[in-house]
Amino acid sequence: MPEQVTKITLSGSPEEIGFNHGRFLKEQIRRNVEFYKALFLSNFGQESGVLKSALRFKEVIEDFNPDYSVEIEHIALGAGISEPLWLYALNARTELALEGHAQECTAVVFRQANLLGQTWDWARSLLDNFVIMQLELPSGVTILQLTEAGIIGKIGFNNRGLGVTLNILWIPGIRPAGVPVHVLLRAVLESQILDETKEAIRRSGFGKASNMIVAQGGSAFDVEFSGAGSIFHEIEEPVYVHTNHLIHSRAGVQVESTSLASSIARYTAVERAFEKTRDFSRQKMAEILSKCPGGEGSVLVCYKPDAGSGLGYVGTLATIMMDLSRKSMLVRKGNPSLDSFSSRDFEEYSI
Repeated sequence: MPEQVTKITLSGSPEEIGFNHGRFLKEQIRRNVEFYKALFLSNFGQESGVLKSALRFKEVIEDFNPDYSVEIEHIALGAGISEPLWLYALNARTELALEGHAQECTAVVFRQANLLGQTWDWARSLLDNFVIMQLELPSGVTILQLTEAGIIGKIGFNNRGLGVTLNILWIPGIRPAGVPVHVLLRAVLESQILDETKEAIRRSGFGKASNMIVAQGGSAFDVEFSGAGSIFHEIEEPVYVHTNHLIHSRAGVQVESTSLASSIARYTAVERAFEKTRDFSRQKMAEILSKCPGGEGSVLVCYKPDAGSGLGYVGTLATIMMDLSRKSMLVRKGNPSLDSFSSRDFEEYSI
């Protein structure tokens, strides 16, 4: 049986949540900073360039929600990171680091069944650097999320039954700006209702290349950030899928289709899987998120070298399913590359 993902519970003020986040996950945070620092430097050349951009994001985050800045500063303090700007850079890692075309995530929502799920594909060296984090906030909102150590928001849901997924979109020439997507995810997870999430998204500005599916109580919407703009899509379909290419925001965006072959193949494979079925159960979602036929259409991806990106071996780090009615998350760590992996091995976490 694969190793269970570490779970931590944090509560209190932004200072307390941040400091204990840093203290409990010190080693994982340090490993994440070193991993992403190498990617940042491949883009910026010198540390001064990275830190200058991190300072710009710090100012944006402080303006968006000062509590998030306080929390990030105290993560650095708790983890013993002498330069807090590296933690701001870590929380903006998508905007600062992603230039390659590594195979990435597949997200699915069963709208009427109130089920949300995705694979998270990324670098194998980060397999032990992510956690299940429960945040008990003074507002009364409790969040359960899968996140990378040192990053304040990612994939998850809250005690209002509102959940969110994340896909990176591959769009060349994006100039990073606005609130980093992982910080925005935290704001989404603090929202009480879907309209509140939309307001947070609109306030976050542009300069992101990502996609979110947000669901609650049998309703759901998708939002594509395509650099200079964003497009909302109200999900009426019983099943909806998104991978790593634009579906609704194609106008004015030029992307070489060969670089998105995997994304298009995965999208097509999942769409076809539902042409002849109306089974929208947890078991069916687990089956779809475990498709591993080999080749570009595999949703569950074994580790393989990602030449030229600096990522090393890349594949599925985790598979996540969220039952928003039961307020539970099922997580499976790894992929068939691991000797201990089993397609049925999901651990359940709930709030």
